[in-house]
Amino acid sequence: MGTRKDLSEHLLVAGDLAEELGLMDISAKLQFMAQTVIPAANPDMPVEDLDISVRLTNVLKHENVRTVGQLAQTGWGDVLNWKNCGIKTLLEIEDVLESVGMRLRSHYTGLQLQPMILER
Repeated sequence: MGTRKDLSEHLLVAGDLAEELGLMDISAKLQFMAQTVIPAANPDMPVEDLDISVRLTNVLKHENVRTVGQLAQTGWGDVLNWKNCGIKTLLEIEDVLESVGMRLRSHYTGLQLQPMILER
C-alpha cells in the first residue's frame, strides 16, 4: 500500500531537483506527473477491489459498506463506533483510501466525545 503516494513524492523531489538545475521544462513535467499519479478512484468501485485485510472486509460487509464512495463518506467516529473497529482499522481505512486518491469525509464526524470532569 502507498506505492502511488511514494511515487508522487519522488516525482516532486525530482521536479525540485530539476528546477534547481535550471531544467524548467523537465521540472514542470515532473510536477504535473506528481499531481496526476494518484487519480481519484471511481466512487462506485467495490470495496472488494481494494487491497484490505480480511478483518476490514468483514467489518465493511457487516456495516453494509459496498463501495469506495460509501467508505469515503464515513468519519472517524463512524468507523470507531463500528463493531470490532479500533485505531488500527481506522488507520488501515485511511491508508487504503489514500492509495486510491480519497479520504474519509471528516476526522471528527460521528465521534462521540464524553465530557471530562476536571477535579480541582
